[in-house]
Order: sequence, then structure tokens, then C-alpha cells
Amino acid sequence: MGQTDEAAFESARHVFVATVISSRLSSDGESVLYKLRTEETLKGNPKRAKGPTSPSNLSSWGETEAELCGVSALAVGYRVIVFAPDRGRVELGHCSPTRRIRSEDELERVRRIAGGAT
Repeated sequence: MGQTDEAAFESARHVFVATVISSRLSSDGESVLYKLRTEETLKGNPKRAKGPTSPSNLSSWGETEAELCGVSALAVGYRVIVFAPDRGRVELGHCSPTRRIRSEDELERVRRIAGGAT
């Protein structure tokens, strides 16, 4: 299963809230690439983060993983919390902590983690 928000925050170099403003299929057709507009920075510099991406179809996931992690596809207008490494692309799916924000409580929990970080 995926990391806790605390562990994800600790290991990420960049953590931010954003809105999906566009998506497109990669040139090889295997990934969906998303463009984001940053709303709030909780850690690091969102401009250094690449991505996110997600598989273009469920056959690139294992069946068990899809059951454990759910399907991670985004639509334009979704708000997301991004946990990004210093370099490299942010992956959705594969039990990634980067995900759609489903409630203000969820976002507040991550804000509290950020407030306690030094």
C-alpha cells in the first residue's frame, strides 16, 4: 500500500496544491501528461517538479495494485496534492501519495504536517 502523508511529506522535496489545467497523451501513447497551476506551496519549489503522469490504461498496472491503490486518473479542474522528488517525474498510480484532493479535511491534514516541519 502507499505511504502515509507524513512519510510522503518527509521524503518529498516539493509538496504543493495545484489545479489540473490540461492533459495530453504522451508521444508513445503509454502515459497521460498533466499540466498544473500551483495554488499553494507547502514545501520546496513547485517549478522544479516534473509531471505528473499516469498510465494511459489499466493494463499497465497489476490487477492487485489497481485494487489496493485505486485508479489514478485526473480531469481538468481537479485539485491535487503533489509530493515530488527533487528531479524526475511525479507518477500517479503505483500507490503514489500524489492524488486528487477529495475533501478539505484531507488538505488540512497535509497543511498541519507542513506546519510542523522545520
